[in-house]
Amino acid sequence: MEVIKLLTGGGFGDAAMSIGKLYSKYAPFKVDLENIHLTHVEVGSSLLPVISEFYKTQGVDIKTEEIPNWQYKEDIRSQYDYYLGTHWSSNNVGDEYTWEINPFPYIKYDSIDNIDTVVHISSGRAEKFRGFTKDEIIELDNTFNNITFTGVSNDNFYSDYNFRNSNMVNKTSIQDLVNVLCSCNTFIGYAGFTLFLAGLAGKDIYGFRDPGDGWEYRVHPLWRVKQVSSIKDIK
Repeated sequence: MEVIKLLTGGGFGDAAMSIGKLYSKYAPFKVDLENIHLTHVEVGSSLLPVISEFYKTQGVDIKTEEIPNWQYKEDIRSQYDYYLGTHWSSNNVGDEYTWEINPFPYIKYDSIDNIDTVVHISSGRAEKFRGFTKDEIIELDNTFNNITFTGVSNDNFYSDYNFRNSNMVNKTSIQDLVNVLCSCNTFIGYAGFTLFLAGLAGKDIYGFRDPGDGWEYRVHPLWRVKQVSSIKDIK
């Protein structure tokens, strides 16, 4: 069987959304991972390692490529059979039309016992930080039980503060993160890869929204997401 060549692009959250596109019932091809090759392009290279690692957790034959600008993606589009896109609807908002995602696709992960609620400390690129303050992290830690904190930070706070709950900040691989997110019952965090993956995995979500996070384009209407603006809104 001839290999199907797919193209998609964007950041880490876009990789999660591309999995939803890949496994959609509306996709014009049959998903056989042995006969699919995906290229994920991005302007800048800082996110490419984690993007590649995520696709590998899902068994996808992946190539990541840094491109000089988004016009370059259009220039190479003819080399691929299909473009996936990264928004939940068929309208990729200014990009090539494709098809609606599968809001609850197959996700490969190793189940972990006793993971109840995951709090991801921040989302987005370093220059576009979306996340909790240290005071909010302390409030969450002191207010709720059975929380697992995840994320990446250079702040010594996460090694110095004595957490009541489980602190996995800076302690997870991408595979670990996928396992934790897909094993939990509830997710708390900002729009980005972890919220999108929790949505795809059918979790209950308390989502914090910031301007420019693409919420309306990426949060599927069938996901169990409650938009909140304060920790006090979490029940």
